[in-house]
Amino acid sequence: MDTMRRKIKFITIKNSSMQLEINYTDLVSSIEEEVSGIKFPMTDETNINKGIVYNVSLDEQIVGTLFFCEKKYNGYLNMEIIIDITSDQSLSGKYEKEIGDMKKSIKNYLIKKGIQKIFWLEDYQSEHYNQLLSNKFYLLENRFRNLINFVMINQKGSDWFINEAPYSFRRQHQNLSENYREQVTSFSGVDDTLYCMLTDDLVDILKKEPKKLKDSSPNKIEALLHTLMKQLDGKSKHDSIKRTILNQFDKNTPIFNEYFNGICDRIILNKWGDLSKKRNHIAHNKLIDSELFESFSSEIDDFDAIIDTSLKNAVEKFSNYIEAATTTEAATTTEAATTTEAATITEAATTTEAATTTEAATTTEAATITEAATTTEAATTTEAATT
Repeated sequence: MDTMRRKIKFITIKNSSMQLEINYTDLVSSIEEEVSGIKFPMTDETNINKGIVYNVSLDEQIVGTLFFCEKKYNGYLNMEIIIDITSDQSLSGKYEKEIGDMKKSIKNYLIKKGIQKIFWLEDYQSEHYNQLLSNKFYLLENRFRNLINFVMINQKGSDWFINEAPYSFRRQHQNLSENYREQVTSFSGVDDTLYCMLTDDLVDILKKEPKKLKDSSPNKIEALLHTLMKQLDGKSKHDSIKRTILNQFDKNTPIFNEYFNGICDRIILNKWGDLSKKRNHIAHNKLIDSELFESFSSEIDDFDAIIDTSLKNAVEKFSNYIEAATTTEAATTTEAATTTEAATITEAATTTEAATTTEAATTTEAATITEAATTTEAATTTEAATT
């Protein structure tokens, strides 16, 4: 059966004038008292110069070795400690708590014995926790980007960042975008705005008040520059310059207040700030133990639930907009159809009326002709009788 090796390695250093004076039998006995189910059967290796090796037994099953070795380099006494876990893959993860408790017990024992510096060189548990949290935070961060883009695009269109974001973030995007596109050529042509923003910036974009010029016409800008040049002649204080500049900007509402009300709770702003700090702990590959892993993981899950709710609120809000727009369009179409129908009926009525009038005129004309003919005929008959 395949096996996997997992290693935890750390060292302590003292200068040559100090003795480590570590009783290894006492050390492993101390661990056995603190960690349930763990034992350290001795191996044949007992020479401290070559290293002392103990088997690590958990529930009477050998899962690896614990190695101690003392060496001197350039006047410094170095003690190297290696926990080497070798087990069948079926055991992977089974004894992680006990192994974590073992390394913590060794570290605490050494500190009690006067070791002032311990350097952690390798830790498979910390690496594993980091990989899991990195993946979770990657997904969370991009879901947050998804939420921001979805809300803003639906309300302000594809140019929302140019028109609404504070200038400092727009400038930052310009500085980072070129490098980003050079490295990810397969996504050329895809908007990279929020991908160029640092983790902290995602929430700062929503919180900060954007400053927009009251009048950005060339003449106004030129006049402003001339005013600033005069104030820089040494006769005016810098506060005056600052006031001149600030007076050129309108007071605007932060993006979150204007566009996210009813979609997100404000708690999302504070929670992201806390998570961002912890994300830096992960990104910089700092040591992580099981307690910190559980805490980080739980906070990521909580924030993910907030994003879920916010996305549902956004979808519902914009669906209502679409439905209202569709209803209005349908009403307009119905009104137009009704108007057309009424016009058709009116036109038909007018045509019928015209036809009736024409028919009446024709009948009248025919009657007139008949009457005239009758009158002529009667006159002729009378004349003939007289003769």
